[in-house]
Amino acid sequence: MDEIARVEQMVAEGLITAEEGERLKAVLRSVQEADELEAAHAASEGGEGLDARLVTSPPNGDQAPALVPPAPLPTVPVTTPSPPAQPATPPTAAMPPASRPALGADAPRPTVPAEPGRPGANEGARGDGRQTQGRAPKTDDQAAEASAPAGTRWVRVDVVAGDLDVHVDPSLSEPKVTSDSGEATLEATDYGYRVALGGKGEGFFLRNLEGPLAGLLAGRGRPGDVELTLPAGFGIDLVMTTGDVDLHGVPYLRGSLSAGDLDAYGLEGIDLSSLAGDVSVSLRASSGRHRILNTAGELEVVLLPGSDVTVNGDVSIGEVKAGPEFTTGRRLMSGTVTGTLGTGVARLDLKVTAGTIKLKTGTDDRG
Repeated sequence: MDEIARVEQMVAEGLITAEEGERLKAVLRSVQEADELEAAHAASEGGEGLDARLVTSPPNGDQAPALVPPAPLPTVPVTTPSPPAQPATPPTAAMPPASRPALGADAPRPTVPAEPGRPGANEGARGDGRQTQGRAPKTDDQAAEASAPAGTRWVRVDVVAGDLDVHVDPSLSEPKVTSDSGEATLEATDYGYRVALGGKGEGFFLRNLEGPLAGLLAGRGRPGDVELTLPAGFGIDLVMTTGDVDLHGVPYLRGSLSAGDLDAYGLEGIDLSSLAGDVSVSLRASSGRHRILNTAGELEVVLLPGSDVTVNGDVSIGEVKAGPEFTTGRRLMSGTVTGTLGTGVARLDLKVTAGTIKLKTGTDDRG
C-alpha cells in the first residue's frame, strides 16, 4: 500500500477528516513532483546519454524551456606536450548531484524531531544514524542552537492538523494557550513548556507507518486551531503536519512544517524546514547561524535594519528574486543568491528545491 492509499484508509477509518486527508495527499504529490523535477534537472546537467541540452528563457510563466542541439566541439591542434609537472594538489573527483529520497515503502523516513534538550534534538532521525531530509543540514552538534542565544526558553508545539497563531505579551510570566477543541494544555519541561494535547493520544497515527507518511504524521494529537501567547524572549519549537502558522513578534523559531503557509514577523533567529507551502519571514540577523529549507513553494525573506549577515541561497528548480544589495546567478533551471550586510557576522542559508526565493532588505510593520 502506497502513502496515498494509506491516507485514504485513515480517512475511511475516521482517524483524520476528509479535508485533512486531501491536504496530506497534496503534500505527498508535491514532494513526488519535486523529486521528479530535481532528478530530471540532475540528469540534464550530467549530460550522459543526452543528445540535447536544456536552455531556459527568462521566466515569464508562458514559455516552456526549449531543447537545442549542443554546439560542435572546436578542433584543437594536437601537439606533443612536455612531461606534465606534478600537480600541487591531487585532482578531486566531481561530487554527484544531491538526491532526495524517493517515495515508497522503502524510502527513508523524514526527520521526526526529538524533544528539545534531549539527545538527537533537531537532528535527522534514522535507525542507522544518518542525516535525513526534513531539517537543514547540520555541520556540528551546536548548529541548531546557533540561531538562538544559549539559555533561550522554548515552547514546543506538536499539531497534526490545525492553524497556529502566536503573539507576545511582555506582561506575562508564563505562556497561555487555548484551542477551539479545548484539548490543548501546557506542560512545564526542562527547556520551557510543551503544548500537551488530549484526544487520541501521543503517536496514535504512527503505528505501522513507514516512509514519508510517518514524518508527515509526526504530531502528537489533533487539537484544532491553537492560539498561544508567550512572555517576552520565548522561542517556538514547531512540529506541525498541516496548517497555517502566524508568529507576531516571536524572536526565535525552529522546527518543521509539513503542509501549510508560515508567516513570521520580527524574528531574530530561525532554523526551519518546510515540505510544501509558502514561507514568509522578516528577520534581524546580527549573530549566529540561521537556516530555512523549503522543499516546494515560495520562500520570502525580508532582512530588517540592524542585520549583520552573510547570505547564501540556492534554488534547485525555480528562480531567485533579490534586491540590489545581493548578487544572483542562474544556470539552466537553478538559481543562486549571495550577499553581505554589514560585516557579515551572522550567517543565513536559504534552500528551495522547487519554487522561488525572494530576498530583500527593508522594514516590516505587519507584526
